[in-house]
Amino acid sequence: MSWRKQMEEARKLRAEGSKMVYQRMVILMAIESDPEFVDWCAQTETNIYDVLDEEVAELNANYLVLVAVMKKYPKELDWAKKLGVLIAEVKESQKRTRESGERTSWKEIAEERQKEIERLTSQLASAMSRITELERILELAITGKITERELESVG
Repeated sequence: MSWRKQMEEARKLRAEGSKMVYQRMVILMAIESDPEFVDWCAQTETNIYDVLDEEVAELNANYLVLVAVMKKYPKELDWAKKLGVLIAEVKESQKRTRESGERTSWKEIAEERQKEIERLTSQLASAMSRITELERILELAITGKITERELESVG
């Protein structure tokens, strides 16, 4: 499903209120790492997190805080608690971490996410290259331009 269709789905869930926040976050987190979305943001010179923050603006927390909530409370049942309590717990934890001098800046978190996106994009490019190679070999095999022994050796 394209990131645009996923965004439409997330917006429909937004209209249903806070009971659907967990499902929205699952969708938004998938959109965040979607290479087409990342490309669109780059082409339009739009900050990824500005777009995602806008999608959760009514929740009194930015997107990355909600990602932190998701990491701390990964089960949907955990989100059945009052969301404000979960957000407050995560913000307090982040505050304590900042005070202790550990890494917590949003810029560092965003940079980590960007590195993850770049790593996944690289893996995707490698996989696409391998698929193209296998399709070429398959075409050679189907047309009889490669022997079975040659096919096994390029495998």
